[in-house]
Amino acid sequence: MVLESAIAAGARLARRGEFTLRAFLNGRLDLSSAEAVIDLVDAKTERSAADAFRRLSGGLSRAFEAFYASAIDISARVEHALDISEDELPPEFASGIMSSLDDLAGDLQDHLRTAREGKLLREGALVVLAGPPNAGKSSLLNALLGESRAIVSPLAGTTRDSIEEWLEVGGWPVHLADTAGLRKSSDPIEAEGVARTHDLAARADIVLALDCDIPGAMRIHAKCDLGPGDGLAVSAKTGEGLVELKDAIATRLSELSAKADGSTGADVTTRQRELLEIALAALSRARGFLSSSEWVLAAGELRSAAEAIGRLIGKVYSSDLLDALFSRFCVGK
Repeated sequence: MVLESAIAAGARLARRGEFTLRAFLNGRLDLSSAEAVIDLVDAKTERSAADAFRRLSGGLSRAFEAFYASAIDISARVEHALDISEDELPPEFASGIMSSLDDLAGDLQDHLRTAREGKLLREGALVVLAGPPNAGKSSLLNALLGESRAIVSPLAGTTRDSIEEWLEVGGWPVHLADTAGLRKSSDPIEAEGVARTHDLAARADIVLALDCDIPGAMRIHAKCDLGPGDGLAVSAKTGEGLVELKDAIATRLSELSAKADGSTGADVTTRQRELLEIALAALSRARGFLSSSEWVLAAGELRSAAEAIGRLIGKVYSSDLLDALFSRFCVGK
């Protein structure tokens, strides 16, 4: 009755993301903060939620605002140079522009280095179990999940397609994949499964190689209850080594996501990474033009860089961008 009366009075149901969109349009949030709201709602682990909340607190937004102000300043200085005679420019003008440009490019690069952490926390790390038939991949998957998800059989080639499940490991959301055993097969279905194993392993953040050597993979000695072997000793049957394996996965993910200086901090989203790369490319081209005193071309590239950075925080945006971004929200956010 209350809802019917409200509708009769002209009320309507809120659209997806409408409240956050209004906050953005009224200047209470920028686009990077709005994206953090989405990630906070969709967070799969406490670590993912903490990361989203850290970005929502404004640190990343303040950094992007500073980048935008710097890009506008550099662009304005070059535009001003176009309006006066080159003889009127001070001797250090060009070198000052170069120095400012290099400082901005370095700051953008620092933030790009955190892109992988953001991807891992939002989308989950792909961890692939790979190895020959009967190496214990399905048993290990079940043991890590704590449930019987994959069929376990003494017959070789039981797993012909990948089986994927979500798992939290040390605060990291992990996409765990069991795969077909690595071997040559005349069976076209099994051969396709093996091909998919190679494809998953190539895309994986971490590959757990069970009793085999795969370049770059973590060597696992599965079924250690049956005897010694090379690699981290794990037994799905007794539970030995499972805690150590999870710790090793979490450590590897931390190493993959760490900044060059070993620190951690607010990461960037895929959209933000793409815009940072566009801005960096434009700054690089601008630097080349400045080196050859082609000021007009440099000015154009600097405008492009400033526009890309402005799109990070919503200084520059389109209705299509807003529709795509806020449609990811659930109703009531």
